[in-house]
Amino acid sequence: GGAALPGVAARRALEGDILHETPEMATWLPPEPEVKRLLQKMDEVMHSPLALSDVQRQEQLQAAVRTVARDYFAGEGRQRYALRLWRMADYFERTGRAREAEVARAEARRLHHGLDEPFSRFAERLFEKVLALVAAAGARAGAQAPQAPASSTGEAPAAAPAPSQERRSPGGLILP
Repeated sequence: GGAALPGVAARRALEGDILHETPEMATWLPPEPEVKRLLQKMDEVMHSPLALSDVQRQEQLQAAVRTVARDYFAGEGRQRYALRLWRMADYFERTGRAREAEVARAEARRLHHGLDEPFSRFAERLFEKVLALVAAAGARAGAQAPQAPASSTGEAPAAAPAPSQERRSPGGLILP
């Protein structure tokens, strides 16, 4: 809860995920204890005794991301990232990137003032990158495993249910 942000700032704050596309922030990941928590939840989803369709599994993975991100940003993460984003806004401004500066500043304000609805796309994307890295690692492991049969239909391995037309960064992250 909290006060609403004025028009442009509110819109910019909803674009927080674009900050992860900048070279400076593309490598930002959650702290290790949070990554471990998310990996544990992902493991529970992937090894669930329930017969889940790929869509249901993806929905549960996304729910795990949201849960861990919300928990982290409800506590110490909120002020830590508010300060980091405020500093990045100054940096983006000095390097001539007005849009990124506006988005970073709006996101910093949201976090600082405790606005959590709608939930921060910046915060959610920070944790989604962990999913992408795990999927990429799984795909690489599948490609390197000699016992993995080559699929004649061109389907991705079960560990990484992802469309073949996805765009990836040089580091293997799935891009929007």
